[in-house]
Amino acid sequence: MSSSLKTGMAAPDTRFLPRSSLARWALAFFVLFQLLLDLTPLLRFEAGTQFADIDKVTGPVAWASVIAGIALALSAVVRSRKQALGRILAAGLGRWAFTLAAAALVLTIVGPAIGNADLYLLGGAAAFAAALTGSFASFRAAAQHVTFLPRTAVGTWALCLSLVALASIMASPLLPFDADPLLVQIVTELGVLLWGPAAASGLIAILHYRERSALVLVLTGLVAMAAVYWTISEFVFPGH
Repeated sequence: MSSSLKTGMAAPDTRFLPRSSLARWALAFFVLFQLLLDLTPLLRFEAGTQFADIDKVTGPVAWASVIAGIALALSAVVRSRKQALGRILAAGLGRWAFTLAAAALVLTIVGPAIGNADLYLLGGAAAFAAALTGSFASFRAAAQHVTFLPRTAVGTWALCLSLVALASIMASPLLPFDADPLLVQIVTELGVLLWGPAAASGLIAILHYRERSALVLVLTGLVAMAAVYWTISEFVFPGH
């Protein structure tokens, strides 16, 4: 008899892809979104004017992909976690997360509609706060202990990738004007290329391996939200 049967606990799910078909479709749309996110800047850097207007094609497709992915992912969560969501929303922290998420949605739509980039950025900040607040509310509802540093190998990788990605993004505008163009290109592309792996490994660590590191959670949320809102801004605020 297996140890999981002896203790009366269910064996961990070790499958690579999500069990739910909704979650699989959401994953496919998020992968498409990430490919567009990474390839569009690279085509601009490598091909110059030949692909100058590539974002006019990839932008709407990326927007549609991320919206479809978010909608399907939320549907999968609601279908599989109805009782857990009820417990989360019953707590004050959970209600704050719901309020912040609603505010983020409104600001993200209204900002581009009236051409106000500040409202749009405020919507991104609200979305980031909603993701963190909702995550901590779910951990509290499940009585899960939160640590500062990661305890899993995937969480450690996610932390390292996120730090390098953020460092590259912040270092690019700080380089001197007379810096080698190749160095500027390498630093910029490094940050763009690591956005996807950093966000993906962080989400896998949190959702699949039950990583409960506050540092991993904050950096994963920051990198993921930055990627999403940066991509959207590429075509809702052209030229900025």
